Amino acid sequence: MVMGFYIFLIIATLLLSIFSKSENKKSFRQCYILLFILLVCWSILCRTYAIQQDILVYMEVMKYGVDSFFSSFYFLREPVYWVSSGVLYGFIKNEILVLVFCDIIAFTVLVLSCYHAKLKPYFVLLFFLFFPSVMGILNVYRQFLATIFLFCFFLLYKKNFRFSFNFMFILACFTHNMAGVFLPLLFLIKKRINIFLLIISSVVAIIVAVIFQDGKSTRGSGDVPSFLFLVVIFVVFFIFVLLNRSSFKEESLRFFYINLYVGMLAICSVFFLSDVAAKRILMVGMIFLLFSIYSSIEERIKKGKNRFLIRIFFVLISIAPTFLFSSVLEMLLIS
Repeated sequence: MVMGFYIFLIIATLLLSIFSKSENKKSFRQCYILLFILLVCWSILCRTYAIQQDILVYMEVMKYGVDSFFSSFYFLREPVYWVSSGVLYGFIKNEILVLVFCDIIAFTVLVLSCYHAKLKPYFVLLFFLFFPSVMGILNVYRQFLATIFLFCFFLLYKKNFRFSFNFMFILACFTHNMAGVFLPLLFLIKKRINIFLLIISSVVAIIVAVIFQDGKSTRGSGDVPSFLFLVVIFVVFFIFVLLNRSSFKEESLRFFYINLYVGMLAICSVFFLSDVAAKRILMVGMIFLLFSIYSSIEERIKKGKNRFLIRIFFVLISIAPTFLFSSVLEMLLIS
């Protein structure tokens, strides 16, 4: 059932990539309402029919009680999910409903951020269909939530919502400390890049990653070797360069620096971190590369027919790893 709905979402994404137009405010709003409903359905199906080992751990831990969370440094350093899930379980007394409620909160934050940033609706669905998000919602859940908050931080920063983007970055870091390695994004998305602060923050980010690379994940991010994730990152980076024809100005130049940082971070992660920790960082980095490809398509490809064809190709290429990586496919087929 989960796989069937995943394929349905792929079809919906392809249709939205062809027919959605942000120029028509009414249809644009309706598309966002539709995709939010689809995402809620996706959450309910995942929580009901595709429960993985790590999710079972989350369901067990939320029963510990709020007091126990304050007696462990592990929970205190990442309190956003742990404490909130414990509080919610105290009221709801149903593990699945707690997870669905957390999903809906995260989906609402992302959908509203994307709506205000005027992103095409097809990209919002593609965000969730991309294999790091599939693995996230089905297994590495706190990382998934942190990725959403981190991406919203990026979008809101671009729209200059100062309080909101600061709050999102803090939420991301205290949902999963791994988000801290993306601190240099603060200096990469500004109009003027401070090289000194960028270097210092990058060194700090790597140190933080090494210190906080342990966790409670039992299966981690599946059996896919981290070097394959690294290959995906560099393939996406190569596509980004091709789309921009090696000519980077203003927005594309910022994305180039971001992608370059993600690539450097990916290499450092593979060589200096455990396989599980490296894959988690690589999975988050891939989301930003995915967005850079989307932005390049929407900015660079002006002809309608060409844009639609490239959008379709972009969607198909983005969802391909889900079917190529057996561990991801197994998660969807478990029901």
